[in-house]
Amino acid sequence: MLKDMIDALKLVTEGIDSVKTIAEAVKSGKDYIEAKHPEVRSDLRLMVDELQKSLLLIKRASAVLTNFRFAISADVQGSELVRFNDYFIQSKTEAQHLENHIDDLRTHCSKIRKHGTKIGGEATVAGFTKVFHTLVF
Repeated sequence: MLKDMIDALKLVTEGIDSVKTIAEAVKSGKDYIEAKHPEVRSDLRLMVDELQKSLLLIKRASAVLTNFRFAISADVQGSELVRFNDYFIQSKTEAQHLENHIDDLRTHCSKIRKHGTKIGGEATVAGFTKVFHTLVF
């Protein structure tokens, strides 16, 4: 069980690192958009806000693993696993909230498609390629 939890934490860490990389790219691109393509700023902002929902949902759903700290070296009796179990049970309220509000919390592809169409002209792979091509060149 501990190995599975460590593996899960590793996956969450890798996901967070990827999100940080994306966030840094977004920050550096903000000035570029403002200077070169101010006409897409509003739709791009709404698109990013919509995509952010998925990231926040992943963060909240993985919090049961990422917010708990084990102290294994001093745990001869296994009390850390008992403490984790108690923490996990307390976290079920958050899990239920996420489940009840999944439609509000998830990214809606139709909204992404709508803003992509406004920026690039069509909601296809070629259209989204055009979005990035428009923004870069």
